[in-house]
Amino acid sequence: ASSVESCEQCPEGTWSSKLAANTSSTCVACEAGKWSPVKGATRGSACIDCPRGFYSETVGASEQISCLKCPAGTYSSKSGASDSTTCKACPAGTYQPIEGAANDKLCIRCSP
Repeated sequence: ASSVESCEQCPEGTWSSKLAANTSSTCVACEAGKWSPVKGATRGSACIDCPRGFYSETVGASEQISCLKCPAGTYSSKSGASDSTTCKACPAGTYQPIEGAANDKLCIRCSP
């Protein structure tokens, strides 16, 4: 009698399009700036961009909580940002009191 080995799915935060893979090393991690809650994903498109105003340096993230808010006084209009350098300072003469701002329209002009 022959034995049939069971297939194991790639874990959350990874994906693989390979058929008949015999090792988990075929699982590709979602790149920094992305995350995936899907187990057994077969496409890189399963990796979701961190939203604008957030960034993530984590490779292979499985939860959106890995996406960190840009600090107060900054904003990022780029989704899928992979590091904090995408968080740009508000223009001179403005401030922004909340974390996770997605654009410079949230920067408030300072009172004279």
